[in-house]
Amino acid sequence: MSTAPNGRMLREAGALAAAALAGALVTAFVLSLSTPLDIGAKFSAGEGGGVGASWASNGLSESSSGSLFRAVRSRTYQGPRLFSGASPSPTKSKAMSRLPLPKGRSCKNWAVTTTIFPPTKTVNQISALADWCLVIAGDKKTPKVYNVSGSAIYLSPEDQKKLNFKTSGLLRWNHFGRKNLGFLYAIQHGARWVYDTDDDNELQRPDVGIPLPRLSAMVAEVSSSHPVYNLYPSLSTVKSSWPRGFPLDSIKDNWSTSAAVRRRAWYTRHVGVIQSLADHDPDVDGIYRLTQPLPFEFPAAGGSNDDRYGGSKQQSRRSEPGAASRSKAKAEELGLITLRAGTMMPYNAQATLHAYHALWGLLLPITVHGRVTDIWRAYFTQRLLWDLGSRIAFSTPWVTQFRNAHNYLADFNSELPLYQQSGSLVELLLKWRPTSTSIAGRLEELYILMYEVNVIGMADVQLVQAWIDDLISVGYEFPPLSPTHFGS
Repeated sequence: MSTAPNGRMLREAGALAAAALAGALVTAFVLSLSTPLDIGAKFSAGEGGGVGASWASNGLSESSSGSLFRAVRSRTYQGPRLFSGASPSPTKSKAMSRLPLPKGRSCKNWAVTTTIFPPTKTVNQISALADWCLVIAGDKKTPKVYNVSGSAIYLSPEDQKKLNFKTSGLLRWNHFGRKNLGFLYAIQHGARWVYDTDDDNELQRPDVGIPLPRLSAMVAEVSSSHPVYNLYPSLSTVKSSWPRGFPLDSIKDNWSTSAAVRRRAWYTRHVGVIQSLADHDPDVDGIYRLTQPLPFEFPAAGGSNDDRYGGSKQQSRRSEPGAASRSKAKAEELGLITLRAGTMMPYNAQATLHAYHALWGLLLPITVHGRVTDIWRAYFTQRLLWDLGSRIAFSTPWVTQFRNAHNYLADFNSELPLYQQSGSLVELLLKWRPTSTSIAGRLEELYILMYEVNVIGMADVQLVQAWIDDLISVGYEFPPLSPTHFGS
């Protein structure tokens, strides 16, 4: 008698596995809610820099029914406000050190990543691009020998100490925030565009590279007046998908996915951040990965480069196997898509292009986990971009993610602040009316507010002040506020 599994056996085994997985998910979530002080201690001791205790005081209580996080002031910042004036200037600092450029080249377009792995395909792809330079910010876990060629430079831990940025002394090792030094290095060396990427997001067309938009182009706009919007269902092959960091209590709301889209509604020059969606293993959260189908795709446009990237100067036809057989009409019709001021969607640090007027918004907080830091950055930056008359936009994919190994339950645990706090955070940001008269001052003001409502720790207030100081010191010019900014 054959012992090979038949279809019924496989289905039953799959059902049992799914049930076990769901049980593990529920158990992990219940445990997380019943031991807030332990989780807080973990983050206070290392990954959270002091925000963990706020979880207990903000609603992750030991009551049987639980309670909700509310982004309300529960502590007061009593430190200095260094950039509240109209024209912020750097504080007294020692001279900046300038490490040499890769191959002696000067670039206007820079890519930045950090890694704990040897050079990946992504790193080699970007280092070979003719019009780009790449800086890799190493970490304590990065291989001691890291050989890259082309237009790439590797900043070892020893190199980073030589940079003399004020930011440098505040960053933790073995944290995603090491990228912050890469951003400053790129800006110091003349970056006009910065591509923030992970080393597992491969370019779909390395011969095309990283597409820069034509600034006179006009792009589409989601006609939603709601606080958040989820583009994943309308652009992907899975209609029940959502991005990491999207407020969980809005995922099933019809208004968060079904708005009309107006073509040619916004100029690309007024877009500060462009997020490339990612095929194969997109940026979804631990709950999605534990319960929903992967991989999935965002059917890419293959025709006119004007349609694909809002007027990119570069060609963009996909050459992935099977790409031609997928439906491309919707993505081709939309190209770049913006969200109105007053409507938010999280973006990540995996394949994100930042224009010069938004380079101040690259800062990654360090008092939260790496699975949280880029999402908080996204919400903070979106809100401040509106004060410049600028927006974020999302693009059909120019990357395919082949994700480095992760434990999904560990991802889930790391992302708890996203599940608990995102909705309340968005609500607060929409109500916030800053008083500072410069974007640098408002960036500082926002971080202070986020500290006071226990979203980030004190170390991030110190970090943003050092970041602004470093930006001014390397010659970055902050953009002026818009006369008709959000809430005015």
